[in-house]
This record gives sequence, structure tokens and C-alpha cells, in this order.
Amino acid sequence: MLDFYVKKITISGKGKKPSSIELTKGLNIICGPSDTGKSYVIEILDYLFGSDHIPIDVKHGYDTFEMYVHTSRGKVIVRRKVENGDKTTTAEVISSDNRVDSGDYKIKKGTPNLNEDVWLKIMGVTEHHDIISTQKYKTQRLTIRSILHMMLVKEENIIQRPSVLIPTYQSTAYLSSLYFMMTGEDFKGITPHIDKTIREERKKAVIDYINERLNAIGEKKKRLEELPALDTHVIESKIHEIIDEISQTETQIIDAVAKSKRLLEEIYSVNDQITECEHLLERQNALKTQYVSDIRRLGFVVDGEAHVCEISHLHKCPLCQNDLPKKEEESYVAASTVELTNLRMQLNDIAEAELAFTSDRDELYDHLNALLSKREDVESLIKTELQPKMSTLQQALRTFQYAVELAKEAAMLKEDETRLKSELFQKENEEEETETLFDIKSRFGPDIMNIINDYLSETLKACNYDSFGQVRIDIKSAFDIVIDGKTKYSYGKGYRAFLNTIVAFTFMRYLSEYGKYSPGLLAIDSPILSLKEPGEEKASDTMKASLFHYFVEHQKCCQIIILENNIPDIDYGETNIVQFTKDPDTGRIGLLYEP
Repeated sequence: MLDFYVKKITISGKGKKPSSIELTKGLNIICGPSDTGKSYVIEILDYLFGSDHIPIDVKHGYDTFEMYVHTSRGKVIVRRKVENGDKTTTAEVISSDNRVDSGDYKIKKGTPNLNEDVWLKIMGVTEHHDIISTQKYKTQRLTIRSILHMMLVKEENIIQRPSVLIPTYQSTAYLSSLYFMMTGEDFKGITPHIDKTIREERKKAVIDYINERLNAIGEKKKRLEELPALDTHVIESKIHEIIDEISQTETQIIDAVAKSKRLLEEIYSVNDQITECEHLLERQNALKTQYVSDIRRLGFVVDGEAHVCEISHLHKCPLCQNDLPKKEEESYVAASTVELTNLRMQLNDIAEAELAFTSDRDELYDHLNALLSKREDVESLIKTELQPKMSTLQQALRTFQYAVELAKEAAMLKEDETRLKSELFQKENEEEETETLFDIKSRFGPDIMNIINDYLSETLKACNYDSFGQVRIDIKSAFDIVIDGKTKYSYGKGYRAFLNTIVAFTFMRYLSEYGKYSPGLLAIDSPILSLKEPGEEKASDTMKASLFHYFVEHQKCCQIIILENNIPDIDYGETNIVQFTKDPDTGRIGLLYEP
């Protein structure tokens, strides 16, 4: 699936007319004579994909390079500007694709990174991955540069004898990257190969560690042996006895506390009764005081009446000398006498009641003192006997438990010592590990290679290649095309370029149709420039025309950019053809409007 394509490439500089090339999704052919700037296109793509090589000498005045990319989710512009002829370390990204943030991106190390956080995300690789880069399981970060040699096949590479799929170095890294694009497998968690020196160092470290542990166990055993020998069964029996005694003591403490609580409740009750008695005595005393006052009052009344009787009264009127009526005066003596008698009786009752209340109060005080004494005895029992006894028992229990722990520790130390000695023996006498190397080529199984080989056969037939019986990718040796048992090394430059072009396109087609991720871009510089065929020249023309016709027929699998001097005369349909003339008076002179 074509997830992105390069829409436009622009080269500009101060005082220079910007030069651009418009590209389309499918097949794009940029053709024209030599020295018209065709190869600049692939160099600019390489530069915007993170290369250090500045594609055009800045002395020409061009210092800014831009790539306009259309994705399935928006548009992305990548811009790099050369400052004072120095290599830039950042690129500016302007994005409407929600997978890629706008901003400045690092070219090499650092985050965010152009090669990881822009191009790989556009291809659908949303997380960072490490791929195995050497047969000794060393890893490196997967970036667009890991597979770029497959996407951008330059003129010097199209004619190379080695596989176009593998640069001259780090073949494991590049094949691991290709396998990841095909399957999404980065071999994370695979057991790495360990270098012999590292294995020996690790073995020595383990042996040293085990010896340190054994020495530490020996020191602990010495300290334990200095302690008096104790019979574990006797200790455990003592522990059970102490636990039983602690349980009994706890029960006694609980009972004593409960008794103290009951005594306290009874003390509160007696205090309430004493308070009531005191209150009643106060009331009796108040009544007695009132009755005494009443008796005194009655005495005053009787005494007054006795004195009044001694006073003479007038019997005749001093004016008319007539007899005055005799006044009958009521006597209070009898009534006062009766009332006085009653008051004395009530005083006697009060005296008797006071005596009863006082007796009750005294008895209550005696009872209260007895209760207080009992509670004090209970509290004293708890504080001076039961609690100290509990503390002593608990301390004894901890002591015996510690003794049991020491005995267990001694047993564990013995077990650890036995186990560590066994491990030490095994480690010291283990067989040398057989060195195993990571073989990425063996991962390309029949499920992948059968399809690749079928595509190769189909393509060679469609391109009218010389008669052949069978074609395949030789996985084990060069990871390159083999036709009827004949490797590419025996061919000339023209045929090597032709076959390298077919191999590059075949793997790109597989990634497009079956891969987990697809680069979606294939640019090839001069696939047929030096194609010469022994014998008849017509056969060479037929192969050239057939190859370009094949590109036209299969351009939907990815964006294809072909750079070539002369192209065959065929029907290119809707192919985007950019023609450079090298003639200022005819058409477009070249890539740069102002060379």
C-alpha cells in the first residue's frame, strides 16, 4: 500500500531562482543528457533523508533544499539549509500529519530525530526499534538510513557486483532492517551471543560471588558456634510452657481488671448513698433550726400574755364616768402550749432521724473505705505482680524464640552452604559454551523467498531477458540473484545494472504487497545507460523497452523515480516525464534554472 509519496523537490538560495521538480504517485522519469543535474535529484532525496553529503556545491548559491511529501493523513515538508558551507545538524519539519509534529529535528543523534520520528512514522513504524546489527548480536537503532540503500539506488551502486540489497559493510544490519520491514520482527528478547572474553569474565564473577557467599556463611557459622549449644526440642517445650503461663497470667490480669472495675462501680454507688445521707442530715438540721425558732416564738407569746394580765384596765369612762363594756380578750396560752408540745415531739423525731442517718452514713463510710482498700489491693496486684510477671514471661519467650531462630538460621546456613558448593562445582567444571552467531539470512524462509523468486522469474520474462531456465535469490552466499546457476559477477556493467534494477524493484514490490511496512519509494539512477548486448543491438533495445514498459504496468506498487539519459520509445501513458534538454533555447535546460 502506497502510504506516502514525494510531491515536489525544491532547491533555492539567496538571489537564486528556485528550481523545482513536480512528481506524481506512480512512475516518474527524469531524462536528458549528462550534466543536466539528473543525479542531483537522488542526492537531494538522500540529503533530505538524513545524509551528511551536501548534494550541490554551495558555491553555486543554492543552500536550501525542500521535499514536499503527501501522506495518507496529511502533508509533510522537510527543509534543510546549509549555513556557511557547514553540514547542518537539524532539519525543519512542517506537518499536518498527526503522526509527525512540526518543529526542528536532529539529523544524527538526539531527539526528536528526523530519521526515526519523521520518515519511519510516515511509513507506519510508530515505535522505536533496535535491530541486530552484527552476528555477535550487537544492536543498533532502526532508522530510515537502515533501508535507504534499497530506496535510492545511485549510479555507482546500480552497476555494482555485490548485492544491491546489501552495502559493502554491515550486511547483518541491513538484512535485519529488510526483514523487519517484511515481518515487523526485530528479534527483541532473543538470547544474544556473548563474547568469549565476556563469558570468561562473567564466569569468574559468578565464582567470586559464590566464594564470597561461602566465606560470609563461614563467618556466621563461627559466631553461632560460639553460642551455647541448645536442644531445640527442650527450647520448644519451654516456649509452650511459657505461652501457657502467659495465657494464665493474662486471664488473671483480665479477672483483676474486671474486679477492679466492679469495685469502682460499687464505690461510686456508695459515694452516691453517702451524698444522699449528707443531704438528708442537712434537711433535718434545717428543720430542727426552724422548730427551735418556733418554740422561742411561742415562748415570747406566752410571756407577753402573762405581762399583759398584770396591767390594770379602765372600767369607767374618764369623761362620763359611765361603766365601760367589759372586753373579752382571747388567751393564746392554751394554743401555744399545744403547739409547743407538738414542736417538742417533732424535735424528738428529728433527733431520732439524725441519729439514724448518722449511723447509716458512718456505716457507708466504713463500707467505702473497705471497697477502696480492696480496689487498692487489686490495682497493686496488677501493677506489682501480674504485669511484671507478664513482662518477664514475654522477655523469656522472646529469648527462647530467638534461640529457635538461631537454630533455624544454622540449618539454613548449612543448606545454603551445600547448595552454593554444588553451584560452585558446576560453574568451575561447566563446559565451554559453543559460539553461535546470529544468521539473519536463515530467517528468510520459503514463505518469503518463493514469492520473491516467482516475481523475479515473472519480471525477467516480461523484460524479454535471454532465455533462462530458473532464477532465484541465493540466500546463503551473496543474497543476490542467480540465473541458471550463474552469479552476477560474470556479467558486464550493463547487465549488472539491469539485474540490480530488477532485484531492487522485486523486493520493493514484495514489501508493497506483503510487507508489514513499505518504504513506498524507489529511485534508480541509470538502469539501462550502459546496457550493451553481445551480438545484435536490437535485443538490447528490446530489453530496455520491456523494462520501462514493466515499470509503467506496475507503477501502482510504489512511487518510482527513474533517472536516465535516453529512454525507450514506448507508450508511457500517464507517466510523469521531466525532460532536460541542456539547451537554453529549448525546453528546460536542467534541474537548476541558474546553474
